[in-house]
Parts: sequence; C-alpha cells; structure tokens
Amino acid sequence: MTADGVPGEMRSAAMTLLATLDDRQRSLAARPFTDDAARRWLEYRPAQRPGACIAEMSGAARKAAHRLLATGLSDHAYAQAMAAIALEEVLDRRERWLWGRHSGDYWVSVFGDPVGGDPWSWRFEGHHLSVTMTLAGGEISPAPVFLGANPACVSHAGRPVSRPLAPEEDLARALIDALGPAGRDLAVVAGQAPGDIRSQQLGRLHLCAADDCTNVHIDLSKNRSRRFCSTSCANRTNVAAYRTRRATRPTPS
Repeated sequence: MTADGVPGEMRSAAMTLLATLDDRQRSLAARPFTDDAARRWLEYRPAQRPGACIAEMSGAARKAAHRLLATGLSDHAYAQAMAAIALEEVLDRRERWLWGRHSGDYWVSVFGDPVGGDPWSWRFEGHHLSVTMTLAGGEISPAPVFLGANPACVSHAGRPVSRPLAPEEDLARALIDALGPAGRDLAVVAGQAPGDIRSQQLGRLHLCAADDCTNVHIDLSKNRSRRFCSTSCANRTNVAAYRTRRATRPTPS
C-alpha cells in the first residue's frame, strides 16, 4: 500500500493506466472532471459509452484497468465483479450468439488529473457492472457502485456452478423472512420487480413487438425504430402477418 493509503493506490493505478494506453485510447479515457455529461453517465446495459474499451487495449493496458478497478473493491467484491464480466460469454451462448456479447465490452474513464490537488474520479463500467470512485484530497466517495449478474445462477445436477451474488441474495431473503408479515408489508413496495433498472438511457429499452415474446431489447438504431429483440421474432411476426393478409384477401369471382 502507498504512503497515503487507498487514495494513493488509486492515483498510482490511474496514472499507470493512462501511461499504458496508446494516444487514441488515452484521448477517449482521459476527460476533464468538469465534463458532467460523461462523468454522470450511468448505464448498466451493454452499449457504447464514454471511455476507452477494454477489448481494444493491449494486454498491459487491460491489466492496468483491472488493477484500477481492484483498488476500489474488496477481495470478494473484485471476484464478484470479474465473475459478472466473465458471465457475458455465458449469456452470449444462452442467447445463441445473437448479440455478440463479450467480456471485453467494458469501458474505463479517468476524469481530471490524478496527480494534481483538484478533485478527480474514475469509472469502470459495462453490462451489470458500474464502479465510480471520486477523490477529493484524502477522501473517497465510492458512488455509484452497482454489481449484477446475468445469469444470476448457473446450475448443473441441481447444484450451483456459478452464483456470484449469493451472499447478498441470501442475506436479502433472510432479512425479508426476519421482518415477519407486518414488516414485509411495509418493506416490499411491489410484488414484482421492474423489468429493468431506470436510468437516463431507459428510453432506448423496448418490449419486443412479437405477440409471443416478452423480451426487452435495447434500441441502438439512430432513429430508435427497432421493434423486435431478434431477427427470428421479426421474421416470425412478418410471416404471420403475410399469411393473415393472404387468408383474408378476397377471392376473385
């Protein structure tokens, strides 16, 4: 640990990362602390975002980014974060490789100058993982920090193979049980969780237009006109519509 503890570790790790990036990546990762639009960007879904992409970094730069992330997390939280990242490959297989998810689709930014005395911050973010640390002097504000997992549990023969957030899940369920019926009525605000986390990017989330599909997809088209979660849903719906039109077409007399 450095002489000034965790703030010094973060400063050193951020400087190493910036020095390891090439010029193009550094221009993407290094931003002014006053860039509020980029600094306040919070998005837990897979999408392009401010910063430099891990997938485009050299091996040394990728390790430097992971080391910066590790300065803000405990040992077990870092393990959970890396498990969430690895699950992108598992999720991509479950989705039949439709969206090209990959464990390199994570982005890192450094806002401000880690060396100077002014406030600065860094962020490591991607699907189901967002860690932001803001430093002012010797104080650290660890917020916002979000960890998720999809799939939450991978099982085989009735036993979990992967369940990264098991401690938090079990603790939450134990808390609800301990509250009793009256306490649960006060604590539980809805019987069903929202379909997704609400954020400023939520306007790009849409329910698939196929009648037999309940998937929610992210519309990254420029005119926000995407209607279906997959080409199979689009094709199935269009074929059904065509057959309906054929069936109702008047028969020539």
